[in-house]
Amino acid sequence: YLITGGGGGLGRLLAAYLRDTYDARIVLVGRRGAAVPGFEYVRADVTDPDQAAAAAEHARLLYGRLNGVFHLAGTVDDGVYLTKDPARSAAVLAPKLAGLRNLDAATAADDLDVFALFSSIAAVVPNPGQADYAYANAFLDHYALQRGRPFISIGWPYWADGGMRAEGSG
Repeated sequence: YLITGGGGGLGRLLAAYLRDTYDARIVLVGRRGAAVPGFEYVRADVTDPDQAAAAAEHARLLYGRLNGVFHLAGTVDDGVYLTKDPARSAAVLAPKLAGLRNLDAATAADDLDVFALFSSIAAVVPNPGQADYAYANAFLDHYALQRGRPFISIGWPYWADGGMRAEGSG
């Protein structure tokens, strides 16, 4: 299984769960170059089609096939959209939108069991300052509906562990 956003806390938590519970073979993918102990880690930016394809190919070469993708890549950069620099919004949108399209293209020939999109309740619950993040997650939700199985989009709430939590929680 390929887990994007694999350099973050949530990616590591998911990888450990899948490995320990299902004996899954995991390739973590992230923009940061730091290795993750106990896992195969590929440094790649999935917003680049060639890097997304190379990450998927690495998993195939390493394990013989690719069974699924967990797309966790994302970033938050809060700011009121009326005054926010468009480049900041583009940086929020890219990991989810371009990353998803590139991963879908890179795995089009694979017989995947699952293509799980880690969305957020921000897609449906207003949060001032997160219009771009809300849009990116709504895109994931609608993409999964249009594509059907094996795509699923999960609108998670804030996480107690793994990186994204509400102010003052934790």
